[in-house]
Formats: sequence, C-alpha cells, structure tokens
Amino acid sequence: MELTADRITKQYKNKIAVDRMSFTLGNGVTGLLGSNGAGKTTLMRLLCGILTPTSGTVTCGGMKQRLGIAQALLNDPQVLIMDEPTAGLDPQERIRFRELISGLGRDRIVLLSTHIVSDLEHIADRLMIMKEGRLLWRGEWDGKENLEEVYISIINGERSCLYFWRSLLFSMSRRQSGKVQENWKAGSLPAPFSRRWSRQ
Repeated sequence: MELTADRITKQYKNKIAVDRMSFTLGNGVTGLLGSNGAGKTTLMRLLCGILTPTSGTVTCGGMKQRLGIAQALLNDPQVLIMDEPTAGLDPQERIRFRELISGLGRDRIVLLSTHIVSDLEHIADRLMIMKEGRLLWRGEWDGKENLEEVYISIINGERSCLYFWRSLLFSMSRRQSGKVQENWKAGSLPAPFSRRWSRQ
C-alpha cells in the first residue's frame, strides 16, 4: 500500500499554503516537520480529503481517516494521518504515545506532523521538512544526528542534503576506490543514491 501526493497545491487568494508537493509514502513512520505556519495542517487536511487541492492529486490504496487516536486504532487502519497529536500531553504521556506510534509503523503508513522535534527524533523512519508551503527536504532518517540541529540548519539554508550523505559515502569508500571520497569533496552524489534523497 502507498499514499501518494502528485504536485498537490493549495492556494488561498494570494497565499500558497502548499506548493506543488509530490511524494510517495510506504509502511513506516514519516515525520513531517515545520514551524507554525509552514503548511503542515493544510497538507494533512488535503491528504485526509477535508480540503480540496487547488491542483494536483492525492491517491491512496487504502482508507483515509480523520479520527481521534483511539477511534482510529479501533478500526485497524492501514493509513494513519495525525496532525500535532501530542499537543496537550504531559511528557510521560508523550513518551508512551511515541512508543505506540513506533510499533504501529511496522505494518502501516503513519504520517505524523509536528513542530516538536523530540516527538520524531527516535521513531521516524523518514522525514519531510516544510517551510512556507514548500517541501525543503525529504529522506530516510537513521536517528544518528541531533534532529533539532539538522532541522534548524535545513530551515535556515545552512545545510543541504549532501550533509546527510557523509556517513554513507565514507562507508562506501571502504568498498570502492577513492572515487567516492573525490565525489564527496566535489559535492556530487553517486547516481544510484541521488534519487533516494532529495532537496526540493
């Protein structure tokens, strides 16, 4: 099962809330990070069918649901879309919630939007980072970096996706010639991996 957005856009008069976003999600927890006003809630509402996109399409192989957490889990959905679900929870409840979501992501699609970095740092399999309605970055997340620092540097334009390739490229250099390290220094990515991670 997949959840796919194809060039989805939502415009309100002179403001573009979601700007031509395209992605495909499979099983696992995807964290959607962005500051207040980045367009996260609008995107979630588009994905759930609450809002109609100005252009673009959302397709899904399963049910789209907008329900409370407990109600959603009773129906055993294959797609869970949650917008700021930890708002109002105390720290202990948030830890229990994160553990629950981590387990649910093993066999279903979970998209969780938040501006609270710690809600995603240790449970997300992949991340998407939004700013001003645009998708700035998306890719796999291994939890080895400090997510708050990574998020801030991407939002501020200080770091590109090339930073995230550092560990992968250096580990590959053991199996290949020095060409990988030369490519890293030159700021280019090996072709097979450039499709997996992208900066929009």
